[in-house]
Amino acid sequence: MSQTAKKDEASGGNGRYWWRKPDEAKCTHPQPKPGDICTHCGEGKLAFDGLFILACDRCQQIADSGGFT
Repeated sequence: MSQTAKKDEASGGNGRYWWRKPDEAKCTHPQPKPGDICTHCGEGKLAFDGLFILACDRCQQIADSGGFT
């Protein structure tokens, strides 16, 4: 059995791996970034604070939080 045939057999026989799901819907909402307009109030800009929390500078709504160390 060739190396390609072994890989195809391991992937379920369809040439794709189990974690690749082509029929799955893609996310339509982009990840918020610093400098973006706030989605909550529509007037402020998003910025990181000292705790890596992405929040609006006007309404203080948190858009995203967390950071890798």
